[in-house]
Amino acid sequence: MNAEQIEMYLQILLNVQKEQYLQKQLMNRLIKERDSLGKKRRIIPPEQRTVKGDYKDTMLGVGAIGGIIIAIIVAIISMIGLWNRNMLIAVVGGCIIGLAAGIVGGLVLGLFVGPIVSAVSQSKEQKFADEQYYNALRLYDQQVEQDNRRMSFELQAKQKISSEINLLFQQIQKTNMYENRLTNLGVLDPVYFHDIVATASFYQYFKSKRTFSLGFNPATGDQGAYNIYEQEKRMNIIIDKLDVVIKKLDQIQRNQAALWACLNEANRKMNTINNNILKASKEINTNINRQTEIQQYSNECTQAQLDYTNTLLNLNVMRYY
Repeated sequence: MNAEQIEMYLQILLNVQKEQYLQKQLMNRLIKERDSLGKKRRIIPPEQRTVKGDYKDTMLGVGAIGGIIIAIIVAIISMIGLWNRNMLIAVVGGCIIGLAAGIVGGLVLGLFVGPIVSAVSQSKEQKFADEQYYNALRLYDQQVEQDNRRMSFELQAKQKISSEINLLFQQIQKTNMYENRLTNLGVLDPVYFHDIVATASFYQYFKSKRTFSLGFNPATGDQGAYNIYEQEKRMNIIIDKLDVVIKKLDQIQRNQAALWACLNEANRKMNTINNNILKASKEINTNINRQTEIQQYSNECTQAQLDYTNTLLNLNVMRYY
C-alpha cells in the first residue's frame, strides 16, 4: 500500500472509531438518565399530636396562686377587723387567719378549679395542634399528588429513552462489526487494533507528512508511524491512555491535534444527540411515524459506512480483505 492509501484508510478507521467512542459515551449518559427517572420521592406523612393535660402542675399552680390571693385578702380584712382591739393582735391574728384561709382556699381551688383550667387549656392546645395537623396533611396530599404526576410523566420519558437505548445498542453492534472488518484488512499491526489513540496518531503523522510508511522503510530510511508513536510514548510527548486523554483533553491539542479534533467533534455531536433525545422524551404527544434521534443517527452511520467501503474499493484497499 502506498502512503495515500494508508492515509485514507487511517482517516476512515479513525472516523469509525470516533463513532464507537461517541456511541459508548452516549450509551452511558442515556442509561444514567434513564435510571434516574421514575423514582418515587420519599414524602413523610404528618403525625397527629395528642395534647396531654398536666393536671398535677395545673392544680398546684392554681392552688398556689389562688391560696396566696385568698391569704392576702383574708389577712387584710382580718387586720382591719382586729385593728381597733390591738395593733399587734391585728397583725399577728390577721396573718394567721389569712394563712389558714389561703391554705384551705388553695386546696379547694386546686382540687376543683385546677382540673377545669387544665381541661380548658388542653382543649385550646389540642385545637391548635389539630389545625396544624390538617394544614400539614393538606400539604402532604398536594406533594403526593404532584409526585405521582411527576412519576407518571417520568415513566413515559423513561420508556422513550429505553427505546432509544435499545436502538443505540443495535447500532453499537453494527459499528463494532464494521470496525472489526476494517482492522481485519491487515493494514495495521494487531497490537494497535481498536486503539483510537494510536489510529489518530498514525493518521496525524501521515497527514503532516512526517512519515510515508507504517513500519521502518530500509529503502528510504523512513522511521515509520509505529516507531514515531512508540518513541513519543516513551518520551511522554503524547498520552496513550484514552481515559487519561478524556480527562486532559484540553492539554493534548498541540501534540495530538488529530485526536483532539476527533474527540471534540464526537463530544459535540454526542451532546446534540443526547439533548435531542431528552427533549423528545419529554414531549407528551409524539408523532409515531417520525424517526427517533437514534434512527436518524443510525441511517447516517449506515450511509457513511457505505461511502467508506466505496472509497476503499476505489483505492484498491478492500482487496486486502
